[in-house]
Amino acid sequence: MAATAKTPSVSAGWRFWPRPSVRTPEPRKAVGNSANRFSPARHITAKLPPTLILHGDEDKLVPLQQSQLFVQRAAAAGVMVKLVVKAGAGHGGKVWPNVEEDRTTMADWFDLYLRGKDTPKP
Repeated sequence: MAATAKTPSVSAGWRFWPRPSVRTPEPRKAVGNSANRFSPARHITAKLPPTLILHGDEDKLVPLQQSQLFVQRAAAAGVMVKLVVKAGAGHGGKVWPNVEEDRTTMADWFDLYLRGKDTPKP
């Protein structure tokens, strides 16, 4: 019988980040304050590529302040960075207002920083 690969569930998403040595159903609580070492804002260098962040102001999983800190530190390192705060949006999922507008924002960002094309301004 051939083995089949399992697709990780959303709840298993933390496994894609550096893992704490303690495995519990709530790994973030198990890690406590040492979770700061896993924060992307602590690993910014001038070699970071241009970064676009879309963050919902109703996100209950990742505080908006995390994205704001990332933007502040990336800008200080001389990295091109932009934060788009989505009013009424949570952490992705089905409730994300104006998703078509966001697709255009992302496509324009990629065109500008990956393809080097100027994009029309609305």
